[in-house]
Amino acid sequence: MLSAVTDARISAVGIEMAVAQPCYPVQAAHGHVQALLEAGVDYVLVPNMADAEAAAESCGSHYCPWNQTLPWVLRSAPRSNRTAQFLIPTLHFQLVRCR
Repeated sequence: MLSAVTDARISAVGIEMAVAQPCYPVQAAHGHVQALLEAGVDYVLVPNMADAEAAAESCGSHYCPWNQTLPWVLRSAPRSNRTAQFLIPTLHFQLVRCR
């Protein structure tokens, strides 16, 4: 099941749930997960995305710490329903060694 398109309700719930003041996409993610939990899902897939695609000559591109820790932040959010299991695979979109 996919969460709905971001709307005013999802946004407001996410902003209220966020423990700190992360960027809007991270706040919206809180609202999306809460909507899925309220819908009664058994599992929530929230991958840990460690890095992003980058040009071959680059040393790599990493997401900000908020995005890298998002699955665990969402799982421990104060208002979250803990009946669902969080599936948290780590995804690497580019593994690069700098020279």
